[in-house]
Amino acid sequence: MSHKVQVIVDEAEWPLFQAEAAQLGLSLSAWFREAARERLQLAKRRPRLDTSAALQTFFDRCVQRETGSEPDWTHHKDVMNRSRHLEIT
Repeated sequence: MSHKVQVIVDEAEWPLFQAEAAQLGLSLSAWFREAARERLQLAKRRPRLDTSAALQTFFDRCVQRETGSEPDWTHHKDVMNRSRHLEIT
């Protein structure tokens, strides 16, 4: 059984989507279905963070891949405060 789905597309994106689908020899509907299937495949590979152990593993991996150090909070606040006082021309 098939289901019909209505998708609201921004006017500026419409010709881009159509051109990409045409370049691949697909109808726009087929192109959207293929894009949705690709997103599902990505979601399957994304780690699930539904347990405390999985969450801890995620954070451990984040720490391992980080290099350098974060500026201290005072520095962050100074940058934000300076940006609020910039004149936009």
